[in-house]
Amino acid sequence: MNKNAREGLNSFGKIKYHFDYDYERKIYMYLWHEKLTEKDLNGLSHDVRFDTYSEWKTYVETKYKDMPKEDLEDFSKHLNQKIRNNHPVSKCWDICIPILISMLLSQFFNFIIGYQGLDNTIPLVQKIISIAGLVGIIIAAAVGFVYLFYKIFNPIWECEEKNNFLKDYKEIIDRMISNYGESNTIKAQNK
Repeated sequence: MNKNAREGLNSFGKIKYHFDYDYERKIYMYLWHEKLTEKDLNGLSHDVRFDTYSEWKTYVETKYKDMPKEDLEDFSKHLNQKIRNNHPVSKCWDICIPILISMLLSQFFNFIIGYQGLDNTIPLVQKIISIAGLVGIIIAAAVGFVYLFYKIFNPIWECEEKNNFLKDYKEIIDRMISNYGESNTIKAQNK
């Protein structure tokens, strides 16, 4: 899904369901002690900094308690669509990462195996310099692999966090729909 379509879906959710995706996600990230920037943390009012899931769940239920059942059902479908939009990204990463890692490791080991610094015809000083160079290359490659590993896996972790947020939010909305009474008001939940 392209960026404009994603922004359109976010704007629609904000207007139609009073669901500011970015703000609600930051609340969720705070709840689960995910990393938030100082700016994001300062943007959260203290009354939405929840310590427990049940506090957050009550906040969501209170926010949507007056919404008609049909609108809640539409909102549930809206959340479902956002989950579906994240799914192809995670599947793409699941396929690409093993291929990318195996290609990089293959090239690295081909370089190490083909390295000629330990040839017996080379003087001792040159061998020491060659070994030191090889160790330097291995250290630089290890640092590069760690950095690349982080860059590759960070979008996957972020995608999973987004999906977990949307699934938890949808679960609360779906529970509210199932608790709707005949008079189109939400029944009190048994706790």
